[in-house]
Amino acid sequence: MTPLQTSDPAATMRLIFSAVERRDRAQLDALYHPQVTFVWPAPLPYGGTHTGDAIKEMTARFTQTWDPLQPEPADRRLDPELVAASQGEVVFRYLLKGRDSSGHTHSADTLARYTMQDGRLFRAQMYCFELLDLLTFLATAKPVAPGP
Repeated sequence: MTPLQTSDPAATMRLIFSAVERRDRAQLDALYHPQVTFVWPAPLPYGGTHTGDAIKEMTARFTQTWDPLQPEPADRRLDPELVAASQGEVVFRYLLKGRDSSGHTHSADTLARYTMQDGRLFRAQMYCFELLDLLTFLATAKPVAPGP
């Protein structure tokens, strides 16, 4: 295990949530299994099933989608909450938040099941509770101009 890895799946996921909030690609690479699989609802701009090297493209589409709508660190806070845990698997609920230049905000309530292998994230499957509302927000949101 690398120094970042832990045998506690919930602790590993908390490290991953923190790295996602900070957009810390190096830490995420260390915490993802080489054959990690992400499954997002297909209609999202970064949706579908992504494994291994395809994670880089999914991550690029995720950041292209969310960075203009999350200009401040507070906007990127996921506020993860552990729902369930068993050996090698955890379920978290978190909020994927965004705001646009017109002041419109959206908070996407998300439930995700995470499976670990060798102390790293092996599979992530996300379920968005109000997918239609999220898609509408993403389609109509006007990016916030970067600050000085």
